[in-house]
Amino acid sequence: MTSWSAILIQLGENLAMLLALMFLYGILREKRLHTFDFRSRVLLGLLLGLTAFFGMMTPVQVYPGIMLDSRVVMAGLAGAFGGAAGGLSALVPIISYRIYLGGSGMLSGIGAVSAGALTGWLFYRFWPLKTRGITFFLPLG
Repeated sequence: MTSWSAILIQLGENLAMLLALMFLYGILREKRLHTFDFRSRVLLGLLLGLTAFFGMMTPVQVYPGIMLDSRVVMAGLAGAFGGAAGGLSALVPIISYRIYLGGSGMLSGIGAVSAGALTGWLFYRFWPLKTRGITFFLPLG
């Protein structure tokens, strides 16, 4: 069994990677004059998908053979903030790498990230834009 301190360090590394890529997204978005068009949503999805991709390379091992990573969370966020374009563009690197990894959990892993992206898209589609605040994240979580 992995110690709790090692698990927290690995989770911190994954969080730092997410923050670094979101910082990069913020810089790229400022260059586009604050528009959030189709290309911006695809870029957001790709960055979140790449974050999940790199997170899958460094998973948190709880027990031997049982690993945690943030791929479902990233797919859900891509769908919630980027809509269908963001969700689908995040799924490309995530599912591609999951297929590359193979194993007995491949189909359930693909189903989980697809469900996460779909759930995010449903929030994007049906949650009124004017009411999105901090409470937007509570039911999504």
